[in-house]
Amino acid sequence: MPHDQRIRLLSDARGRTLRISTDRYLDHAVIVLERPDDTGAEAVMLDTEGAELIAAYIMAARIASPGSLAPECWESAFPASVKLLDGAGDVITVGQPPGNDRLDIPAAFWDRLYAELCLVIPRTRSAAAAPHPALKTTAYH
Repeated sequence: MPHDQRIRLLSDARGRTLRISTDRYLDHAVIVLERPDDTGAEAVMLDTEGAELIAAYIMAARIASPGSLAPECWESAFPASVKLLDGAGDVITVGQPPGNDRLDIPAAFWDRLYAELCLVIPRTRSAAAAPHPALKTTAYH
């Protein structure tokens, strides 16, 4: 099945937006999270492992008592870290090297982002397993 790019734009009552898209980057199928409304935010690029960890972290943040969730870090093709910031409103922040790019995800997006990640992770995993069109091989007789 060919990889189809998928883009979803979520918005909240305060006018904040979160874009979730799938695409190819080099030889990887990726999930990209962006905050178009936040000029200081960087895009975060994730493989399926990173997206699964963020989805799990969202669920953990929803059931954790305030301030009791430890940060998580992972190494993969697209390494990142995620932590819960307490304060004026709960925010999950995702950091990604090498420049420590940071994307804040307010609690208003958690449930919808979780649902979107559940939808795009299988698509991205399938696309990652499929041969990239540029890498297609031809049998010669």
